[in-house]
Amino acid sequence: AVVTSLTSSLPEVVGDAALMVSPYDHQQLAGALAKVILNEGLRNELARKGLEQVKRFNWSRVARNVISVYYEVYGLSEQGGSQKGIGFEKWQKLVSGLSESE
Repeated sequence: AVVTSLTSSLPEVVGDAALMVSPYDHQQLAGALAKVILNEGLRNELARKGLEQVKRFNWSRVARNVISVYYEVYGLSEQGGSQKGIGFEKWQKLVSGLSESE
């Protein structure tokens, strides 16, 4: 079970699998921690949701998406290849290899 800040990117990361509190409100934080500690049903529900939420994240997918953005910005195209870098064919093999490891 997770208690986290409701600021930055954390709400997007945890979804509904955590209790979120203001990082500036120590009473709110203490209350959320007490809820998780004292309420077994809530604790189990958050843990279950957390296991589902983690399935949304995958390092291979992140790497593939980052590489795709780099190549898009760099101007790599299937037709024209690239003036620098590894070239489109090698890039496709890299992306395929990442897909297979998911």
